[in-house]
Amino acid sequence: MSANNKTSLTLNVDFKNKLIKLKATLSRAFDIQLPIDKLVHDTVYRLNVFDELLSLGHEQVTAQVKSLQQTSVYIDIQPVSGNVSKQDATVERNKQRIKHAIAIKEHTLNKSSFVILLLASIIFIFIVLLQTNILQVTVLSGPVSTQHSSPNILDSLLAEAAPAVHLAPTIQLPVDNAKLTMRLHGSNTIGEHLAPALLTAYLKTLGVSEMRWIKGDSEVDRQLQYIHNNQAYEIELQAHGSSTAFKDLANGVADLAISSRKIKDDEVALLKAQYGNLGLAGSEVIISLDGVAIIVNKKNSLNSLTLLQLADIFSGEINNWEQLGGEDLSINVYARDLNSGTWDSFKSIVFSEGDSILSPNASRYQSSSKLSDLIAQDQAGIGFIGLPYINNSKALSIAASITSPPIYPTQFTVSTEDYPLSRRLYLYVPAASSEFIERFTHFVTSAAGQKIVEQVGLVSQNIQLQGIYPNKQAPQIYNDYGEIAQRLSLNFRFQQDSNQLDSKGKDDLLRVVEYIRQHAGLRVVLMGFSDLSEEQDKQSLLSLKRAQIVERELQTRGLNITAVEGFGSQLPIASTKTAIGRSKNRRVEVWVF
Repeated sequence: MSANNKTSLTLNVDFKNKLIKLKATLSRAFDIQLPIDKLVHDTVYRLNVFDELLSLGHEQVTAQVKSLQQTSVYIDIQPVSGNVSKQDATVERNKQRIKHAIAIKEHTLNKSSFVILLLASIIFIFIVLLQTNILQVTVLSGPVSTQHSSPNILDSLLAEAAPAVHLAPTIQLPVDNAKLTMRLHGSNTIGEHLAPALLTAYLKTLGVSEMRWIKGDSEVDRQLQYIHNNQAYEIELQAHGSSTAFKDLANGVADLAISSRKIKDDEVALLKAQYGNLGLAGSEVIISLDGVAIIVNKKNSLNSLTLLQLADIFSGEINNWEQLGGEDLSINVYARDLNSGTWDSFKSIVFSEGDSILSPNASRYQSSSKLSDLIAQDQAGIGFIGLPYINNSKALSIAASITSPPIYPTQFTVSTEDYPLSRRLYLYVPAASSEFIERFTHFVTSAAGQKIVEQVGLVSQNIQLQGIYPNKQAPQIYNDYGEIAQRLSLNFRFQQDSNQLDSKGKDDLLRVVEYIRQHAGLRVVLMGFSDLSEEQDKQSLLSLKRAQIVERELQTRGLNITAVEGFGSQLPIASTKTAIGRSKNRRVEVWVF
């Protein structure tokens, strides 16, 4: 054969396609990538790999390997240039067949030496693929069967390589065996949007990127599954109402209580032996502030009501909008369910001392969103709801009494708790909680956690400033300050029948100090107030004393106070008929200029 008549081998397309399918099967079943080129061109390597793959005992892999063994690697020799005689082509083809037969025979007689070579080759390829992020190893879910007793090369590589490079199983959420880390039960107001947002943000601070919410048996039950350090975990969230939080703690099926009203004395007593005093500042954590908005249909012409009018409407004493200056329409009353903290807050503020009860004709709902949506469709409807759920309805301004100015629920009036139906949202943390729970609690009250509160439409405890308009009922000096100063979006309040700051007040001290440090040069004025129910001749003194208590607390934290004022029972912002109303009137406002 002349030098100008060279020959080349042509790869069998059928063989190549079968090899590609085998590679896909191995990748899917074992996360192993095998090099096609080497399998094509290295006969010894190919024969040994096929033997090892057959030993896996995998039905599909076995079928594909046997099909490949029965398929020719190359098709007939094709001439590259010049005229090649049939005789020359036959000779060359026979040479290739002889070489192939010899290779098979050598493989059969000397397999042990080839195994060593194969092992070294596969380890080298394995390392290269790892370095290029091509190969990923997944621990198999069950044992691999073998056909002979000698160690399986691929199995050995998998077992030895995984610890060396710290590769872990790939976890696909959801899973059935996730480890439970925390159970939050209680308020629907918190559980519907705020708690999920806080939990998701908190996990991100831990470096968690893979998480998934899973619906439970009801619309207010769900689980948050997530992967952290190659382990699947789960947080349980149930939002059947604030009262259920404390019942579930007592029954040992909850770890944290989320509540849209303060824990009751009988609940503190019930849980004290198990969890310590949950009413103390260390266990009672303020998540955020909220206003119980009174909502009506947008077509309703009314813009404001007093607390007394609200009591008459919701008890059924007033049953037609015409009695309030509106249209001649029978009033349809909507209310939250008995387990709701929103209902407890509304009842304690509006139905003072049990003077009234909810109308038996009222329609009651567990879901805040559903209640709001129904009023948006009912021109004669009225209901109460948390601020984030006003949606397509209309919120009314509320006056504490006929002599008090109506106050509209805004971020600022709720933050200062001037709005008569403002309230606090609580997290109750047992004394012996896990480190995971403690860290979550700290995140909730941090500036970052309070940013999440703002994003879901509730009122955060991060400080804001607002100018104050002149008030005809205020003393002149109060209005004089209003011309040069602004109010911080918080008020200091005290424990019932005590000169000790309440749980929120202690946290607010740090917030004020931090705010002033960040805004150097501001001067601070503290204005104290008392309640009409307190002894008349002591009201001014009590209001000044409260402001001085806050002054001392801030001074011990390195903050200088420019002035302290006491205005007695002037400018009440809530009814004196309820304990909550009286505590709101006994306050200290913070002004800066």
